Amino acid sequence: MKRSPLYLLLLLIVSACGGQQHLPPGIHYPATFAAIIPCDDCSGIKYELTLDENMTFTERMIYIGKDDKIYQQNGSWYMVSDSVLLLEKKQGSMNQFLVEQGDLRMLDTHGKRFGGALADRYLLMPGSLSGLISPSSEITSADAGLSDFRATGSDPDWTLEIDFARHIIFRLRGEPEWVMPLPYMHIDSGFQLQYSGQGDRGAMHIVLLPKGCETGFQQVRVTAGQKTFNGCGQYENQRAQLNGYWVLHELNGKPVESDGGRTIPHCQIDIGAGTISGHTGCNQFNGPVTITRNTFQPGNLAMTKMACPTSPESALVSLLNVPSQYRFDQGQWQMIVNGNIVARWIRPDIQ
Repeated sequence: MKRSPLYLLLLLIVSACGGQQHLPPGIHYPATFAAIIPCDDCSGIKYELTLDENMTFTERMIYIGKDDKIYQQNGSWYMVSDSVLLLEKKQGSMNQFLVEQGDLRMLDTHGKRFGGALADRYLLMPGSLSGLISPSSEITSADAGLSDFRATGSDPDWTLEIDFARHIIFRLRGEPEWVMPLPYMHIDSGFQLQYSGQGDRGAMHIVLLPKGCETGFQQVRVTAGQKTFNGCGQYENQRAQLNGYWVLHELNGKPVESDGGRTIPHCQIDIGAGTISGHTGCNQFNGPVTITRNTFQPGNLAMTKMACPTSPESALVSLLNVPSQYRFDQGQWQMIVNGNIVARWIRPDIQ
């Protein structure tokens, strides 16, 4: 590929100075950024860039409206100044980025900011593409082909990506990747989320533990073949955060008291299977659930028929029969109807 004079000059400077071996403060490895950038002959380009500590990068692109193929390339990255980052790429001309308060702004081939009405669409923010809004449709993992949950570990270095629409991918440095179709989620008595199945290289078992890492992250244990790896991970978008086990904390402004057992209303959501199941405090229920970027809507729920007049069942069932919006605040899942918070759910308190 023909290189521009500016690219060659920057590369010469980097080679002479050895490059800066660190990112500006506030960005931590592995650092992943994403945006939907403008495209001349398609609706937009889903763009994801991951920077690793060993000065390598992974770039992924999907051309919206053309095909579902993920165009991926790897290479080296350098800091040519305190705020300008350069990718050494085999293909493509967009290889310079300006670091802006923890984000990356893609620059043009001359190292300048893009102007005009679409200028803000060249700003890459931390996270993957799942859950963002494209110019023509809502992007979820089903068409983005990127992760809903991502975990990393070291000694040796590894990464885990869970795509709730497709599969689980485990990558171990220096080895071929493991790919397993997404199995059904299982939650054990310790509220650990487990995924077990047969991958293309053998059996895999993934456990997401409620605690064990810093706030906002979950401890992750991956068994691939005969080896087990430990690390930390987190959900990559708001929709994915609904996955797992929840306990009803407040309903219509009133706290829901626990009797110390598991009869307090609770539910478990399997994003990959598109199902919800749980207990109203009186009866068990299960059924389908549809979750978009900001709405939550269970389908026709099957339910046992015990009579419990003192439980909050009636109000909870009524709530589950209408669509609601959702958001998260300090780990709480808030259900919102007509602009009002009607229920708050929390993760179980693990001692």
